[in-house]
Amino acid sequence: MKKQLVAAAFAALVFVPGLAPAQRDTRDPWEQALIAYEVGRYGEAVSWLSIAGENNDVRAQQMLGLMYVYGEALYGPAVPRDVGLGRAWLYRAEAQGSGTARFVIARLDRGEPVPTSLALADNQASGE
Repeated sequence: MKKQLVAAAFAALVFVPGLAPAQRDTRDPWEQALIAYEVGRYGEAVSWLSIAGENNDVRAQQMLGLMYVYGEALYGPAVPRDVGLGRAWLYRAEAQGSGTARFVIARLDRGEPVPTSLALADNQASGE
């Protein structure tokens, strides 16, 4: 049930009306990550997100941060929980001006629950 909720929240984040998976630019690491994530290949998603994150894709940096913060609790053994690494990706996104990353980092610092998806984090960071 938890994985279904996370998958639904993530789908809400990445769904672009009128853009079917076959129409995506599969040369783009972010798009490759989304494809892998959508079918539950989380380890592969992390690999693609890492490439996108290293290329300064803020979305990938934020998502990697959240994935590592939750780790295997949400993503199974393919994504080990590593809060330090999660924070490192979130700090990189924050350095590029991400209010969402700043919001998540602040919650981690205060020991508060962290949103389980970028969609939730974006909504909470913007006060919705």
